[in-house]
Amino acid sequence: MEGLNKYKILIFLFGIILVFSASCTKEEMVKPDACFTLWIMNDEIKALEIINEPYTVTEGQVITLKTCGDGEFFTLWPGNEFYDWNEYQAYLNGEIPSYIDDVYQNSNKGKPFISEEIVFSYKDPGSYVLTLVVSSTGDFAEEYEQDIKQVNVDVLPGD
Repeated sequence: MEGLNKYKILIFLFGIILVFSASCTKEEMVKPDACFTLWIMNDEIKALEIINEPYTVTEGQVITLKTCGDGEFFTLWPGNEFYDWNEYQAYLNGEIPSYIDDVYQNSNKGKPFISEEIVFSYKDPGSYVLTLVVSSTGDFAEEYEQDIKQVNVDVLPGD
């Protein structure tokens, strides 16, 4: 019986040591990398085809953004109305007039995604600044890093 009590005490002490050592472990951060490629459908061969800079697409054309970097949180800001990263930063910096604060606070958001790609399109011709924001946390949210990549996209009128 006395041997059983010693066994229980040893298990208890081992458990306490395990808990303390686990609480001292630092969570490593995944280094964010906003690398991506843009793809469009080639109707002739019925397959996705990579497009290169300068990025030019037609209004309504489906674009696939494929990530090639790492990170925990991916957010696309295509640059069109209510999805404009630069305008959102201006809002956060207090450069947007206060009378339209509610509009920006409630509607100018990025498009978060968790897979390796996201599909989107532009409904109006024009020039847009597409922004991919990749974020990661580490040390149980005590550390935070972002990587941002911006490219220009010209959208031509459709046929």
